[in-house]
Amino acid sequence: MSQANYSKESILSAKTIIACALVYSLLFYANDWLTSFLEAAPGVNWIYLPAGLRLFLVLIFGLSGAIGIAIASTLITFGRDLGDDMISILGIGLISGFSPYLG
Repeated sequence: MSQANYSKESILSAKTIIACALVYSLLFYANDWLTSFLEAAPGVNWIYLPAGLRLFLVLIFGLSGAIGIAIASTLITFGRDLGDDMISILGIGLISGFSPYLG
């Protein structure tokens, strides 16, 4: 594989990762807004639309989709009220992104 093809593929992969992260984040916040009246506890909704998107992104984009979801989940969790517990924040992000990929 030539150097030009390799850099073109990695750029495409980076664009895919960013696009998956943005789409997942947008649907997460849209779901949070639309289903706020169905909230069982803070951050826990009876209807969770991003779960289907998670599976879709991983099925279509593979590892790039899983990485995008993991990045978005980590940033979403960091923005929530977990304080300074970085191990939990990273753990939630990694589990959220890579569990559909492993399945």
